[in-house]
Amino acid sequence: MIAQKRKLIEYKQEKENNKITNYAGTLPILELANRIGLFEYADRQINIRSNGQGWLDSQYFLTILLLNFLGFKHVSDVNILEKDSGLTEIMKKKRKKLLKYKNIEKRFRKKVERIFPSDKAIHNYLSSYHNEEEEKRREKFYKKGVAFIPKENENLKKLNGLYKLLLEFSQRNKPVSRVTLDLDATIKESNKRSAKETYKPGVKGYQPLNGYWVEKQMVVLSEFRDGNVPAGYKIDEFCRKAFSNIPRNTGKRYLRSDAAGYNWNLMEYCEEEGIEFSISCPIYRGIKEKIIEVKEAEWNKMKNPIPKILRDKKIEGEWEWVELDYISDNPLSDEFRYIAYRNIIPRDRYLFGKEEEKYEEEEEEDNSVKQYKKDGKRYRVRVIVTNRRYITGEELFYWHNKRCGYSEQVHDIMKNELSGGSFPSDKFGANAFWWHMMIFSLNILQIYKGLVLENGWLTRRIKTLRLYFIYLAGRVVSRGRRLFVYVRDKEKFDKITEKIYLLKLIPI
Repeated sequence: MIAQKRKLIEYKQEKENNKITNYAGTLPILELANRIGLFEYADRQINIRSNGQGWLDSQYFLTILLLNFLGFKHVSDVNILEKDSGLTEIMKKKRKKLLKYKNIEKRFRKKVERIFPSDKAIHNYLSSYHNEEEEKRREKFYKKGVAFIPKENENLKKLNGLYKLLLEFSQRNKPVSRVTLDLDATIKESNKRSAKETYKPGVKGYQPLNGYWVEKQMVVLSEFRDGNVPAGYKIDEFCRKAFSNIPRNTGKRYLRSDAAGYNWNLMEYCEEEGIEFSISCPIYRGIKEKIIEVKEAEWNKMKNPIPKILRDKKIEGEWEWVELDYISDNPLSDEFRYIAYRNIIPRDRYLFGKEEEKYEEEEEEDNSVKQYKKDGKRYRVRVIVTNRRYITGEELFYWHNKRCGYSEQVHDIMKNELSGGSFPSDKFGANAFWWHMMIFSLNILQIYKGLVLENGWLTRRIKTLRLYFIYLAGRVVSRGRRLFVYVRDKEKFDKITEKIYLLKLIPI
């Protein structure tokens, strides 16, 4: 007979009356959301559920925010929240004050056992943001191969006020005197039946367009779009709306964009509003001809090394720049500067010793390709158009390329650290609401890091924030009408809470 080995660790069933939460660190963030006025805005301004029965708008908002704060991806993950005995006990005791709504229980005809809405209830709520009238038009335009953005229904339109609310709260409590807005779109793959083909062959999904306020590291506006809608489609309208969300009298305004922003209406708007911009310019035939005509002596070599923030951004090597005497057919073009940049592509980039064959093959390439050959050398080339008249081409190059770093990092956070990596519905409007709620969660966490934690936390990743400040255990104890949460580091929670309640309020 083989003797059984004793287990290394023995497990015991926890007593049911012990209320333990794994997510005590989310409580200060919910208090911050309450301080901002987000839940009050949901019930007063969104107002889908406030006058009826059942769950409030604010309860749906709170639940979806919690899913994002904790790193959950799917609607069904709400059942994990429901099983957290400590968290449900806190919500049960404090939701009236947190949501600022009395008699929540009277909204239900029968006694409700749940603290959070069920996944089915959330799916139904998401559908209230879908514009069914636009669905037929969406399919019609897609079949014709024409870009189309469905009109938002009234519920979805009201969400724009939350962008303004979050930005104004942040600016009032920690003002900055500069606005650098970076425009960038991102593809999110999806296997939903209603998802559309993107410009990547065989890839279906969505392609939201985002505007980032660099100094605040917050999203000013996000427009949810189908995968087949180009980033440059109606980008001037998007930009106008994005800048309108930023509090007035913030200071000097700047705009950076890739070639999707090469739009005359957008550049004219920036010029009229005093917004200094830099936009990547497509390499048209006329521009390439101008570049080829530039004499070698006219090229200016970059004097300074490439900053660390720009390394590994496909701008390695020694670059040169020159200001082009280029005027397009558009009458506004003579008001802007066209600056060309180039660097040599080493021959050893071509494998198997077939450099010359490769060169000859590329000679016949389309003129839009960002390369050209001269005097036996092949160059990589870029062009930036700008209305910034008092900086050198080198300064513009480094400033413009800083756009790549933050926007790409935020896209990664949206998809992998928040719920932007999956969509809950085949309905366009429902997915748009889910996406916006993810953005609001991101902005709240940025406010939390920038206004409450400070000390360098603004630039730290959300997954790191969770390890230090969110995934914290707490034991919940009720004594009479009072509720206590026992945590390991009480001083940390006291400091955070004190900072939150010193923040200035703004009217809803």
